Amino acid sequence: MAARGSASSAWGGAPSAARPAVADLVATRRAQRVARAEDCLRGAGTIVLYLLVGPALMILNKEILSPSVGFPYPMMLSSFGLLLCSALAHGAAALGLFAPRQRATMTRAFLVRSVAPVGVCHALTLAAGNAQYLYMGVAMVQFLKSFTPVVVAVVSHTVLGRRERTSVWLSLLGLCAGTALTAAGDAH
Repeated sequence: MAARGSASSAWGGAPSAARPAVADLVATRRAQRVARAEDCLRGAGTIVLYLLVGPALMILNKEILSPSVGFPYPMMLSSFGLLLCSALAHGAAALGLFAPRQRATMTRAFLVRSVAPVGVCHALTLAAGNAQYLYMGVAMVQFLKSFTPVVVAVVSHTVLGRRERTSVWLSLLGLCAGTALTAAGDAH
């Protein structure tokens, strides 16, 4: 049997250096759990922020485009929003808050061929969505937007030959029916 101060210990004959290794392992695992919890909280916070900002932005756009404010320029309103988002993203990247992951693939040709068409279509979609607020209420606009997944499914089937499962169509039907109920009050 080894003496109390020798290299062997109650750790099954392992040298006393094994104790710090176990402590390091426990600390590492604890740090990993904390990091995972922080990631979950950050993700949940982002979702909550998205759920709050989206409807608030729709109501704000409707108010800005209403006759009481007198700003009937939906394309300009959409442009302001896109310019602000672009400036914030570039500023955050310049401050080092995040780094673009695909910096090597961001060539001028890639931007012109792939990013610009998507950006133009997105800007037109936002402008058309804002233009609807000039003529309809928020609930009716949301009712019309709720059909977007149906349109995507139909176009995917027509252009790509992709067939959706029956469960997907039933989900889309439920989504559209629920949104129709919320918009019923706005139609009167």
